[in-house]
Amino acid sequence: MDGKGTFDLLVHDGLTPLLGALAEGGHRGVLVVAPASLAGGPAVQVAARVVDDLSGTTYHEGGAFPAWTGAGAATGEQGECAAASAAASLGVPVVVADPESVGAALTAWLGATPHGR
Repeated sequence: MDGKGTFDLLVHDGLTPLLGALAEGGHRGVLVVAPASLAGGPAVQVAARVVDDLSGTTYHEGGAFPAWTGAGAATGEQGECAAASAAASLGVPVVVADPESVGAALTAWLGATPHGR
C-alpha cells in the first residue's frame, strides 16, 4: 500500500470472526461495506444465536454493543450497523461505506495515513 502498510479482507457471518480478528490487535481501523454509508450509529443488541461455520465448529454469539461515530471522512446518515458497533466495542476506528463508496473511503483513509508506519 505505497509504504503505508497492509490491509486484510475479512468476509464473515456474524460478529465473532470480526471480533476475533480485531482482538489480535495491530489494526488501525475497519471499513465495513454495508447497504448504505453511515456517519455513526446507536448501540445495538444482537440476538444470541449459534453459528455453524461449516467446518464442524460451532460458536455462540450475541450481546450488547455500543454506539459509534465514524472515523475520518465518514459520510451518510446515522444508522444501525452491528459490525461497526462491534469494532467500536474494541476501540477500533470504523468507517461504514456502501459498495459504490468503498474506493473513495479507502482513498480518504490512505490519504490520512502517514508513510513509513
